[in-house]
Amino acid sequence: MWVRYASVADYPGGRYRCRIEPIDFDVDGLDAKIDGECDKRQRRRQHVAHWRPLAPRRRSLVFGVAVSLVVAANAPPVGAQPPATRDPKAVAQYEHGTASAARGDHGAAIKALEEAVRLEPQWLEPRNDLGVELYLNSEPQRAVNELRAALALDRGRGTVLANLGFALYDLGEVDEAVRQWRAALDKGAAVADTYAGLALGLYKQGKTEEALQAYRMAVDRQEDYARSEYLSSGGAGWSRHAITDVAPLLRALNAPTASPGAGGSDRG
Repeated sequence: MWVRYASVADYPGGRYRCRIEPIDFDVDGLDAKIDGECDKRQRRRQHVAHWRPLAPRRRSLVFGVAVSLVVAANAPPVGAQPPATRDPKAVAQYEHGTASAARGDHGAAIKALEEAVRLEPQWLEPRNDLGVELYLNSEPQRAVNELRAALALDRGRGTVLANLGFALYDLGEVDEAVRQWRAALDKGAAVADTYAGLALGLYKQGKTEEALQAYRMAVDRQEDYARSEYLSSGGAGWSRHAITDVAPLLRALNAPTASPGAGGSDRG
């Protein structure tokens, strides 16, 4: 799942840590660009709780690898990056919420992020992060509500679309989840989580070969997604539901001659 990263000095492409020079740019497709650069250079990995990046539409970052990015002329959408006029109390609650999330304290994170959203309802990042924390706290319906509210602030944010897919999947709304993951790919969020989520949904729909192809795309971007122990430990930031359902795909991936039963795991 994608949420705000703890340090503005480093951007985690996939699970690799990249240093970058300060620039200001449109980040549509940025996750995929940085994932590719980091994969090529095999940057050292660093696990940061359950966090994946929610990149604002415009952000200053420090880049030390050669990645060509086109500077966008358009202004950021409402709620993208907090302006100087942001309520300081909301900012403090947001920072407290993200710090709590990094420690795995979902209850404290949810409480702080709810307050940040109450104080600054048009701020996208706290809403996205609140949705992620609710999802991880086994509250998928509330997560869906917050993530839809985040999308209302910026319907082009691929990372929020992908997060919404996971929450919908946990509610059993598989077809809608697949639509959200496909939309996330269309918006440039072509990273491991999006492909893995799409694989889960396709497998539930009985499209086994398409699901395996999508999951291979996820592993191409993050090789740890082929390891059940990594997923079970919370490395990907998925719910227990998703971790359980990915098991037959992992078996097929790690034993190519085997074929998983169509339709995904049988969950009530």
